[in-house]
Amino acid sequence: MNAGRSVQNISSPFLLNWSEWKHPKYANFSERYASLKDWPKFLKGPNKKDLARAGFIYTEIGDRVTCFSCGLSLKDWEPFDDSYKEHFRWSKNCVYANMVSDGKDY
Repeated sequence: MNAGRSVQNISSPFLLNWSEWKHPKYANFSERYASLKDWPKFLKGPNKKDLARAGFIYTEIGDRVTCFSCGLSLKDWEPFDDSYKEHFRWSKNCVYANMVSDGKDY
């Protein structure tokens, strides 16, 4: 699985919903990762790379992140939280979360 692939390489069912993306500027992994440059080092939740791969961008408010696709915002991360699982758990209808879950029903 490569959740960081460019928009040109994303499967067609995902592209069909591009107009529904809440933050289309961040469809590319590198843009999401760049948004996390100020992610607080003291936080014990998921690392920046995992958050970006799971579709999240940093809101610069505490540990709150938002999905570029569905707009889901999550905060209060715990040390062993899995960003993929939490994304899918709280937004089962997110096209991107479904794509990166590889068919797993967390």
